[in-house]
Amino acid sequence: LVLAVAALVLLAGTLTLGAWAQVGGWESGGPLDVLGWWLVSGARFEQFKLERASGWVQFVFQRVPLWAQTPLVTLWGLAQPFLPAALADSTAAPLFRGLVIWRALGWFLLLPFLFYAPLAALRRGGPRGLATYLALVVWVAAALIAYRTGADQWDNPRYRAFFLVPQAALVGWAWLDARRARSPWLKRSALWLAGACLVFLHWEVGRYYQTPRLSFVKTVAVMLGFSAVYLGGVLLWDWWRARRGGRLTGQWSEV
Repeated sequence: LVLAVAALVLLAGTLTLGAWAQVGGWESGGPLDVLGWWLVSGARFEQFKLERASGWVQFVFQRVPLWAQTPLVTLWGLAQPFLPAALADSTAAPLFRGLVIWRALGWFLLLPFLFYAPLAALRRGGPRGLATYLALVVWVAAALIAYRTGADQWDNPRYRAFFLVPQAALVGWAWLDARRARSPWLKRSALWLAGACLVFLHWEVGRYYQTPRLSFVKTVAVMLGFSAVYLGGVLLWDWWRARRGGRLTGQWSEV
């Protein structure tokens, strides 16, 4: 059975690479060359479509260097479907809007666990632990999908769904690890994500309902400032608690 499945996968991969080679005009070149062309050319095409379709993307691209455009699009693709935009959108039909909110809510509920898991996995099992491999598969796959499909709010969740099993396993492991270790970082990840969503929700509501709002650049600045203050605050709190705990331990040892 394994050999039969492997043979089908090999046949499908050969036919796919052959089709891509004909589309790209590759008369010669190895499979890696064709795969690299498919990734790079597809990502450029998706970025081109995104820039043409969105005035905000054009606004941002005019103010950032060329080398930063692809990373920004990849990060935006990782956030898709974007929950603040789904909640504030008033232009779509109710059924369509409900579907977008449901998909965005599902992805954003997973994110605190996916943020928590990589560092926790390295601390618990090291670079060769199963949880570390799961975190690597989930985040590398999500980043490659976001790079290849741009910020498309339909392709990103659709392709990420192929990795639903490792995502679910990683979320379950993160939940159990945070409970066993009594780690506050899972809750902190959720609180940070909720705060960032509220910052962007304010901007999205102003975009759709014409309420007072900050500019996009100022909104991003507020989000970055909130992230820096929040992270610095929790680290300072941990340092103070550790120092206070050490001082109390020293006093008891003297007694």
